[in-house]
Amino acid sequence: MDASRSLLLAARRFAPSSTINLLAFACAALLCACQDEAQKLVDQEPVVEEAQAREGSKELDALRALGYSGASADSYADEELGVGEFSEDDVAPGYNLHSNTQDCSAVLTNLRGEVIKRWQRKDHTTWSNVQLLPNGDLLAIGWEDEGVTMEGIDEDRYLMRLAWDNSEVWRVRMNAHHDLEVTPAGQLAVLGFKNSTGTSLTRPGVILREDTIHLLDLETGEEQGVRSFVDVLSTGSAPFEVGRVQPQEIDGVRFVDLYHLNSVEFTRDHGTGSTHPLHQAGNVLVSSRHQNTLFLFHWESGELLWTWGRQKLKGPHDASVLENGNLLVFDNGLGRGWSRVIELDPRTGEVLWTYKGTPRKEFYTASRGSSQRLPNGNTLIAESDRGRAFEVDKNGTRVWSWINPDLSDEGNSLTMFHFKRLPVPYVLRILESR
Repeated sequence: MDASRSLLLAARRFAPSSTINLLAFACAALLCACQDEAQKLVDQEPVVEEAQAREGSKELDALRALGYSGASADSYADEELGVGEFSEDDVAPGYNLHSNTQDCSAVLTNLRGEVIKRWQRKDHTTWSNVQLLPNGDLLAIGWEDEGVTMEGIDEDRYLMRLAWDNSEVWRVRMNAHHDLEVTPAGQLAVLGFKNSTGTSLTRPGVILREDTIHLLDLETGEEQGVRSFVDVLSTGSAPFEVGRVQPQEIDGVRFVDLYHLNSVEFTRDHGTGSTHPLHQAGNVLVSSRHQNTLFLFHWESGELLWTWGRQKLKGPHDASVLENGNLLVFDNGLGRGWSRVIELDPRTGEVLWTYKGTPRKEFYTASRGSSQRLPNGNTLIAESDRGRAFEVDKNGTRVWSWINPDLSDEGNSLTMFHFKRLPVPYVLRILESR
């Protein structure tokens, strides 16, 4: 077992506070060691070039295998915490919602960073994405125990709906992970997985972590439909050629996280007359970190309709369809050492807008990350591993910034999963009904 896998195993066994130190600082050290040479290769476009040749390298495999750190490896002064830059005339109005990965909390704040509402389950281990419903209930994907079960169903994972007062409305035991959304039809879509053996996609003795997409009843949590992503990729006129991913090992069990889906969105009819399947209702958009690809498939038939990103993206997250029909995606730059957010035209594949750091290493998160196009044309971005979020205008100028004031036992800012802006009327209706 190599050093990165040992770190992952150790991190899942230690107490949460120890996990922060071990995983956050180990991640930082490994990233520096792996990426110094890669960084020298990306001073000119295109952004992948030589880094793409490292696809099957041990360094990239190690980066993929690292778990999610609960706190930033960066040290921030007390005066840096909370809201920093705030150009009030240029910022999009709203309230911000984010989830802290380590302490299982979701926090609703105003633009000045003042806490409006906090949900928390301190007896749990990890929260992924959350969503605030119009009635004030909160949906959360979580992991209750620090144990690891690689065979059968993980009894530790769940999808939960909490009321405004933090009481539990319902909880479903399932292998939910990463992302969820309320579909245009009012159902709940969530990513899941199952552990499969005897598949041609893996070597003998290696378990496949097979991603699944589920539809649930929003009021009860009862499952109403499921699609296997393996089945999706075997359909269509040109089945997708799956790229290599190195197996990992935990407690002597070998498994491969071949796709690592991390975002899901059911498409809507944009009414533009476009014939592109991204602009028609009934299709599903997912992002795959380990295949460096965005996928679109038809929910009812399971047919694969469209892909984009190979040779262009490196470990992407949080793909979404914009009102103008374009796509917004967070391109982490795994193995490249710097991140970017891009807007692209799905009909041509042309990248129309890009945000990246100056210098490029100034903006980077190896895992997670989110981006959201705001009504005024600005873009809200979460640099998850560093516990930071910021808003930029069309020219890439920062008009608002924030560093997570919630700290680990060691005094480091907690990392977030997503960081999203909610409209003022949406939140005020909830607050006025309390």
